[in-house]
Amino acid sequence: MKSQDGKYVGIDCGKKSLEVVRINTENLLERRQFSTTENGINSLLKWLTLNDIVGLGFLASLRANSNAPLLFGNLALI
Repeated sequence: MKSQDGKYVGIDCGKKSLEVVRINTENLLERRQFSTTENGINSLLKWLTLNDIVGLGFLASLRANSNAPLLFGNLALI
């Protein structure tokens, strides 16, 4: 696969829905939203192409004893 064949896709998994952004061949952003249900995941899989390079973003928060939220995040490329 040549690097120009793949499009970059970012998926924010930290919400009740999946926020998805793809950089298309014209370098414009395509934004979509998919539910986390089985139907929503299937729709996302149909929307993705074999050459897409996907990054998953996770952000979670925890509360310490002091009521101050602790935030941490992770980005995984698959």
